[in-house]
Amino acid sequence: MKTYLFAAITVALAACSSPPTQPTTFNVNSADFSTASNENLCSVYGYRANRSGEARGELMKRGVFTAKDWANIDAHIVIPGMSECAVNAAYFVSVAKVEGAVDASGKRISRTLVYACNTSPVPNCPYTQVTFQNGVVVSVTPRSTL
Repeated sequence: MKTYLFAAITVALAACSSPPTQPTTFNVNSADFSTASNENLCSVYGYRANRSGEARGELMKRGVFTAKDWANIDAHIVIPGMSECAVNAAYFVSVAKVEGAVDASGKRISRTLVYACNTSPVPNCPYTQVTFQNGVVVSVTPRSTL
């Protein structure tokens, strides 16, 4: 009984002494998909695992992608013009490397994600490089090294 009471008091004190924080991760098991971001839903769908059908349903309800986008996503095809969210839905979000390019003032002008073919359904082995500008795919190219 003393141990039980001590644990309850410790939890109560911890709750009073620490400020509330926002969750830093998206818990797919308990998430309310109706309030989830498009990016989180795309990532859930990209894994094609737990609750991916619900994620797709919510994305469809929101009209995030066209029928042509869905055809590419389901075939794991990434083409220039796709959003980063669409890429996450098409490929697993297991990125082997992230690179960025900046201009002379330090402003980011592009971001490159490199996917490994052994962890993502990408077309080029050993790596597929996807480069984004302003959140949109500008190129998809094969790559031999990280």
